[in-house]
Amino acid sequence: MVVDQEYPTVCARVHALARGGAFGYGRAMAKAKQPPKGGAMDPEVAATVRESYPKLRRFFAKKVGPAEVQDLAQDTLLTFLEKDRATMDDPRRFLFGIARNKLLQHFDRRRPGKTFDSQVMSVRQLSTTLGTKLDRSTRIVEGMRGLPLEWQMALELRYGEGMKINELAAAVDKSPAQVKRYIRSGLDQLRETLGEDAQAVDDEALAAKLGAEYRES
Repeated sequence: MVVDQEYPTVCARVHALARGGAFGYGRAMAKAKQPPKGGAMDPEVAATVRESYPKLRRFFAKKVGPAEVQDLAQDTLLTFLEKDRATMDDPRRFLFGIARNKLLQHFDRRRPGKTFDSQVMSVRQLSTTLGTKLDRSTRIVEGMRGLPLEWQMALELRYGEGMKINELAAAVDKSPAQVKRYIRSGLDQLRETLGEDAQAVDDEALAAKLGAEYRES
């Protein structure tokens, strides 16, 4: 798998920064100014990398080109590791909040002098390197790329990552009511895009299919 191939590179980058004292994360790192004996990565940090990197990679892979996915995922992870997890009331919300901010900053840099409105513009309008073929196995994922970015993220985090509405709202810095509107509008537009294949299924079934394709693709 691609994630397994990239994992050593990610760990090496994290480990290099840990040796430089970049992190306030983890009890071992907080107590010592260097990694544990033998030069091994702190176990708590290693576990976080292993758990979080695949989630970040699939989050970005639905929105940017292949060459940009790894860098954005790594940058998000490194920013997350710089924080003290003991001060986080919800680490997963915090992680995806950072990921969202990195993504918005990325698109802002690609449009110098122009405003990027994530409530209106879709990643398909911004990325020329994303695939456009709508084969049957990935039509939902491709359909979501045509949604306004905020709608896309709301659907993916709600049904792909299983986040609750309040947790999701905090991650994307919106009210729960606004997030519910994004989800409702996203499902309606996705159903219209998919046509007859989606007309015969209810929201629960469509959401389940969306979540499965998000995690698998």
